[in-house]
Amino acid sequence: MVKRKREDTVEDVFGRFAHDLHHAFKVAKGYERQRQAKRLRDPKATPDKKARIEKEIVVLKVLSFPSLGKFLGAN
Repeated sequence: MVKRKREDTVEDVFGRFAHDLHHAFKVAKGYERQRQAKRLRDPKATPDKKARIEKEIVVLKVLSFPSLGKFLGAN
């Protein structure tokens, strides 16, 4: 007789892969920061665009992965 598989909730899945999720967010943050720096150095960028990019950089610096993981149900 075939046993039924346990249905996993989203919280269970995020809980199991919390470390991998944290690492993926950290890597993505690094790549995004590099991309923002490249766009900031662009000579064709307008002052408005540079101001927006600098605000995005501040948000990236403030981003907290443990709190983001808790928000997603990782812990």
